[in-house]
Amino acid sequence: MPDVQGEEPTQVPTSESIPEFLPRELVQSLLRESRVLLYLRIAANGTIRAGSPAAARMAGVPEKELEGVPVSRILTQEDGAQVEGWVGEGAPPPATPQLLNFATAQHEVHTYQCRILLLQDELFLVGEPELEDNRTLTEELLRLNNELSVLSRENIRRNRELQAQREQLSETLADLRASHWHLEKIQQYLPLCMNCGRMKTGETHWESISDYLRSNEILVSHGLCPPCADEMMEEG
Repeated sequence: MPDVQGEEPTQVPTSESIPEFLPRELVQSLLRESRVLLYLRIAANGTIRAGSPAAARMAGVPEKELEGVPVSRILTQEDGAQVEGWVGEGAPPPATPQLLNFATAQHEVHTYQCRILLLQDELFLVGEPELEDNRTLTEELLRLNNELSVLSRENIRRNRELQAQREQLSETLADLRASHWHLEKIQQYLPLCMNCGRMKTGETHWESISDYLRSNEILVSHGLCPPCADEMMEEG
């Protein structure tokens, strides 16, 4: 079918054209510095020609010794056979990302979401660890958020109760202090002459209330001093 006028035909990138739209230095830096990104360049015979540090860790060998290691060594049996089929038979891999299971030297299995590209006789594979299902993460986040809201409301309620208890204790303490003050004053009652109003402040000492109250804050009672008592007797 002829191309539509004005549109350029789509070009399939080759190994030589890749650096034109993706700088080689950027790719090398990313693969070198990434702790989780996995990169493999696989030959037609199923061996690794180059790989990232993450791939070397999977194989359990130094990065310099990764070349020549069979790719099936770092993949589960089923996935290893699938990758070898893509590169060995020249069958085009799926255009969509594929989940591949990589097995470490310690027999630990890690799932990576991989982009795969077949160029000439080589297979290029770039993968990143599979993320958990977004729905599961969202539900877990929502559950934790609900628990946090409940705990927050409970904390507010308890703080209000504690504040009310503090205020009640403060009022009770104020009442106790007032009662103690009155009890002290009751114990400090002194005789008061009902005639002249002088107050007995010692065995034989009487003084006016005004003089006494200038330096004391106590309650008083009533009585008669001797002169007033004699005067009242004479009048009686």
